[in-house]
Amino acid sequence: MARKIGNTRNPSTDGQHADDLDVLHPERELTFPWGKLVVREYGGVEWMRLRSLARPIIDRLAALMEAGVPATYETALDVLADHMDAVVTLLAHACDESIETIGTLSPVELDDVLLFWWGANGR
Repeated sequence: MARKIGNTRNPSTDGQHADDLDVLHPERELTFPWGKLVVREYGGVEWMRLRSLARPIIDRLAALMEAGVPATYETALDVLADHMDAVVTLLAHACDESIETIGTLSPVELDDVLLFWWGANGR
């Protein structure tokens, strides 16, 4: 019978990630009054197909950082708002939902989904 012996190469990381599957495939579940929404990490090929959609957002965030603009949540929201059609499509893919469903989210729900989306896909 096998037994877990821990990380023999770097023991300081033992137990650091309680669930290795969450590290490999992070999924975050949100519960709203109307139901649940799962925000997941894009698959490899899926991400490659979505990169051209995300590129203007990434470039704008990188330009702000290079210009020394403080990395605040409000600054990021301004960038996302300027590219909202792309963001809605990116969110819909990450949630396996329709663009219409994402479009019906309340401001508070959208804020939660954006935070979870960034947590799962913000690499």
